[in-house]
Parts: sequence; structure tokens; C-alpha cells
Amino acid sequence: MAYRKENNVHREDIFNVLMDSYQKGSLDGKENFTFTNFLGNAMALFLANFETTSRLVQSCLLELAHNPEIQDRMRNEVRTILQKYNNKITYEAITEMTYVEQALYETMRKYPLLTFLSRNAAEDVKVLGSDVILEKGTLLLISVQGIHYNPDFYPDPEKYDPDRFTYEAIKSRPSCSFLGFGDGPRNCFGSKLGLLQGKLVITNILINYKISPSPKVPYPLRYKSTEYSVLMPDTGCWLIMEKI
Repeated sequence: MAYRKENNVHREDIFNVLMDSYQKGSLDGKENFTFTNFLGNAMALFLANFETTSRLVQSCLLELAHNPEIQDRMRNEVRTILQKYNNKITYEAITEMTYVEQALYETMRKYPLLTFLSRNAAEDVKVLGSDVILEKGTLLLISVQGIHYNPDFYPDPEKYDPDRFTYEAIKSRPSCSFLGFGDGPRNCFGSKLGLLQGKLVITNILINYKISPSPKVPYPLRYKSTEYSVLMPDTGCWLIMEKI
């Protein structure tokens, strides 16, 4: 914030929205937007951005190490598309890499960054097919991991299969069967940025390195017993990367 003020830097981004709101003391018409509010929102942006992307890339690379045929297919797609762009990684090239994107979605399915989501009932709601009434204000915990491993949506859920996320496959399932970015009006507003960053990192790695499993890491992964909702590997995530 100090840098932008001193150097008269103004960008059309969420950080500038927060800065302007703090200086005006209000956000969306709500008064008393304090420095604590500004700081909390700014930190949330950094944490939600960097931690989630690094965890996504880590889990994807682990699966590619154990599924070399998928790794080869992704690398071939990357090379083919980059040839069209003079071997330069551009935004347009990244957006054409559909199989790489499918692999990231499948990674989020198998390794959800949050194991559950919480929501408050905005009004009394009767659960379909039952006599259960969710009263207004009830806190709901939605099992992301349970939904992502439901064989009705994803047969053989332990298997890593990016073809679960072709356009046709996605359309065959309810939208709420994938909660990698949440769902509804309060879903993740950084989903496109996170996906773009993940594709960019994976693309750079695939064209430079072959990824193989490390004997330090069991497969499937074991997870720490933790009070937090984020999955944490018990052994870290070691990989062998060989320069191509």
C-alpha cells in the first residue's frame, strides 16, 4: 500500500479496491471499513492465492509421477500447442491446454484443498425426500471429500483420471458434485486466477522435467491428523525431477 501511494500506482485490481475502501472508510456502502478490515482481506487474498496454488501443483505432480502415461499425454499437449506460438508460453496458449486443465480439476477432486465447506441456512428449508427441516441460521458443514469420492458421481474414485473432466463428463453430473471452488453465489472469486497459475506452473515444469516418484513418500499419501480443514501430507511431498 505504501509503495502504491508513494509511486502513484493505480491498478484495476482487488487490492486497489481495498485501498480505496480503507481510505474512504466504507465498502459497498457499509461504513467503518477499518485498517483491520483492510489487512484481513488483503491477507486472505495472499493466503487463499499462494497456499492453494502451491498445494494444487504439489498434488498434481505427485499423481503425474505415479501415472507416467498421463504425464506424457499432458507434455505432448503442451509441446503441440506451444509450437503454434513459437514455443512461447502465452495466455492464449495456456487457455488451449484443455487436458492440463482437466488434470488440475481431477487433482482438486482427489485432493480437495478444503475437506469441508460451511454455510448458514438463510431461511427454513425442507430437505428433499425427507421430513427434515433446516431452520434459518443453522450452520451446515458440507463434506467436500465425501462428495468428491462418491462413486455415484465418480466411479472408482481412488483412481486418478483427468477424463472425468471433459466437457461431456462435467455436463453429465450435477454442478454441486464438484466443490473444488465451492458453489453458488459465494464460490471462490479467484478460481480463474488460481487455475491459470496452476496451468502456468505445471506447463513450465512439464517442458523442462520428467517427474518420478520418490521412495520417501508413500502412495497413496498419508495425512496428518489435524484440527484444520486443509489436507496436510504426513511425510511432505518429495519428488524426483530429471531435466529433459
